[in-house]
Amino acid sequence: MAYPIPSERRLTISEMVEAPRTTFARGRRVPVIRMRGGWLEENGFVAGERVAVSVERGRIVLTLAREE
Repeated sequence: MAYPIPSERRLTISEMVEAPRTTFARGRRVPVIRMRGGWLEENGFVAGERVAVSVERGRIVLTLAREE
């Protein structure tokens, strides 16, 4: 039985500490968005596929990067 797929997902932006580039530097905190779930595959995003990322203030768009 197929379930309707919501057009919007609410995710929480978390943070992680990047590894320092040198022994004496400290890592810096960067924002992270983690996406996972069957809803990705149901919408055409299959493991191993490449995506193109477009960014503008307040918006991130992921599009399947099809080889042409």
